[in-house]
Amino acid sequence: MTSATRRSVYAACLVFLIAMAMVVLYGHFVREDAKKGRVDTAGKNGARTAVRRSLLSVMTLGLVVIFLVTAFTQALASVSRQRVISDNKLSDVETILNSDDDRAAELTEEYSEEYSRRAQNIAATLAMMPELVSSEGLTALAEKAHIAAIYVFNPKGHVVATNTVYKDFVMSEDENDQSYAFWDVLKGYKTLLVQ
Repeated sequence: MTSATRRSVYAACLVFLIAMAMVVLYGHFVREDAKKGRVDTAGKNGARTAVRRSLLSVMTLGLVVIFLVTAFTQALASVSRQRVISDNKLSDVETILNSDDDRAAELTEEYSEEYSRRAQNIAATLAMMPELVSSEGLTALAEKAHIAAIYVFNPKGHVVATNTVYKDFVMSEDENDQSYAFWDVLKGYKTLLVQ
C-alpha cells in the first residue's frame, strides 16, 4: 500500500510540474508572439490582456487536470487503506475461527476421554456385580454416572438389559447405520469405541 501511495503522489507531483511548465511555456510563447506583432492587439495593454487570457485558460486547464489527478490519488489511497483494514479484520476473524476450532477439538477430546472412563467404570462395575444387569440396576448406574442410556448386549447384538424403553434393540448389520461400528467392540476386536 505504501509503495502504491508513493507512486500516486509522485504521479500527482509530476502532473503538477508538467502543468506549471506548460503554463510558463505557453505564457512565454504568447509574450513572444505579442512582441513580434503576431497577436492582434491594440497597444501594450491589449497584448497584456491577450497574454493574461491565454494564461488564464491554460492555468484553468492545468488546475482541472491537477484536481482530477489529486481526486484519483485520494480515491486510490482510500481504497488501499480500506483494503488493508478489511484484510486485518479478515485475519482477526480467521484467527478467532482457528482458535475456536482448536478449542472445539480439545473439548471433543476431553469429553471423549471422560465418557470413555465412565463407560469403562460401568463395564467394570457390571463385570464385578452382574446383578446390576437389569433395568433398575442400569438406571441407578446411569444416574450416578450422569449418562442418559446404558445398553448391555449379548454376542449376537441383541439388548440384554437397558435403562431405556428400547428393550428390543438389535445392532444393525448395515454398514451405514450408526450402531454397526460397535460390532468390533462386541466381537472383541476393540475394547472401546467413542462415537
